[in-house]
This record gives sequence, structure tokens and C-alpha cells, in this order.
Amino acid sequence: MKCVDPPKVPNANYTLLSGANNPLTIGTTATYTCDPGYELENPTDSVLTCTLYSEINDVQWKGVTPKCIEKESCPDPGVSPDGTKSGNCCFIGDILEFSCNDDFELVGEDEIKCLPGGSWSAPRPLCKPSSDYCDLPPTIPHGMAKGDKEGDYYRPYDEVEVLCQPGYRYSGSTEYIMCEETGWEEEFEECEESFCDSPEPLANGTIPEIESSNMTVYPFNFQLTYICDKGFRLIGDSWRFCESRGWSGKTPSCETIHCPDPGVPEHGTRIGNSFEIGDKVTFSCFTGYELIGSFERYCMPNGQWTNELARCDHSSTTTAFF
Repeated sequence: MKCVDPPKVPNANYTLLSGANNPLTIGTTATYTCDPGYELENPTDSVLTCTLYSEINDVQWKGVTPKCIEKESCPDPGVSPDGTKSGNCCFIGDILEFSCNDDFELVGEDEIKCLPGGSWSAPRPLCKPSSDYCDLPPTIPHGMAKGDKEGDYYRPYDEVEVLCQPGYRYSGSTEYIMCEETGWEEEFEECEESFCDSPEPLANGTIPEIESSNMTVYPFNFQLTYICDKGFRLIGDSWRFCESRGWSGKTPSCETIHCPDPGVPEHGTRIGNSFEIGDKVTFSCFTGYELIGSFERYCMPNGQWTNELARCDHSSTTTAFF
């Protein structure tokens, strides 16, 4: 009697050990090992044995079928462009050793270990040049200094930009700071909370949020609404927001609503030369011509004239002479 093939386990392989020519006879063992990056969930469950069960007169594999689970790991800490690392990475218990190239000094621990929980025993060390470099920019609350550099440290002519979080603005004279041979060209300042001053008033219109508030400064993301008085139309955006550098966009304006020149019908006349809202114009035709359309029109609040465009056609009434 012999056993069937041992059960397949994901992410694992097994090795058979038997004293007979037939590897699946009674007493044969199947020892499981997990693939790289995986480990046994229970280290004692690595072996199955081909066993005769007399009560059922059959042979089966005895033991708990093992299970391979993904190993707990740490993120790859990388290595300085000006140094090297050695060792296995990056599972629990792995140790990495670091060193720096000539003319560079190692800053930090030269050996770090991957700890349970997936964190390293210390940050990845840096390689500091022996000369001509700038110290790392300081920590800036509500912001950060960001720039491109070839190594762990900034070298002369490298530049960083100070980026503040939304709602904050940089208090320094410029957000761009260059590394010089003697260090940073100027001190790093703070990211301060942003506020906007009172906006310009809207001539011939209102800003409801201003009229209903006694505030003299306005917080980040505060919204303004611009509304023109009756008889005026808004030119520009009707909303503005308080941004890190001030109010968004430009202040809109309110212009008087005019209707377009309605013209003068050919062979006729028009009375009225003002085209503001509510104004009226009237039309009439010369003798022998008949008015077609509206003899009077009013300028509406939407800037359009009421009624139809007038014209003068030859009169359909003719006089016969005998």
C-alpha cells in the first residue's frame, strides 16, 4: 500500500524521504520548505508522514498540512549615492551594514536591523562630504524645503524651494534658497498662517459676506460673492477665494446695462437716443411708407429691446388718377 502524492501547499515545496524504492510507501516523510519571502505559520507543522490506519485499512498522510505566510518585512532603506551597503534585506532579523566612499563621513549608525513590526533599528545613515556642502535644511512647521541633489547633502549651486501647506505662506523674502560654498545664502524662515486683507469695495454692487461681517482679515479659503445693483452687469468672476498669496483673480466691476442701438428704419425716423434700462424709442415712417413691426420699444433689464425690429415698406394703399 502507498500514499497518494503529498498535498500541494501554496508558496512551498516538499522533499520526500523514504527507506524503500517506492517513495510513497508507509513511513515516507514529506518535509516542506517555504519559498523565499515566506515562512511557516507554525514551524512545527513542516513534516507529513505516510501512515497506515488499520481501522479503515488505508494509508494517509499524517500531520497538519503546513501553511506558508508572507514574511514580515521592513521597507528597503536604500543606500547613499556616495556609499555602499551589504547584508540581506529586508525581512525581520536581517542586518544591513553601511559604509561611505573616500572623502565622505558616515553620519548615523553603520549597522541597522529589521525589527518585528516592520521598522529598522535606526534610520539609514548618511554620507557627508568632507568639504563644500550645506547642512540639511531645518524642519519647517507646516512646510518643507525640497530640491534636487546628487547625494545626501546639498552642494554649492544646489537650490531648494520652501513649500508651505495650504493655508500657510512663507515669511521669507523668497521661497528659493541656494547652497553656496559658505552655506545657505540666507536663513530659512517660517510658514505663517495665511490671511487676506479686506477686499476692494464693489462700485455699483455689493459683497454680501463683507456687509454681514465685521472682520478686518479673512481666513484661508474664505469665499466672496460679487453682486451688481439693478441696472448693472458684472464684468469678471462673481466669486473669489482667499488663497495663500491673497485673493484669487481680480476684482470684478459693475458696468451700466445698455441696450444696443436699435437703429433708424430706412425711409423713417426714430425718437429717443438714450438706450439705458427703461428707456423708450419710437419709430415712424415717411409719407408713402408703412411701418412694419413695433412703433415703440423699451430697453429691458437684460439689455435687450422689447417687441420687433421696425422697418418702413412702400404703402399698400395707392391713389388712382383719371
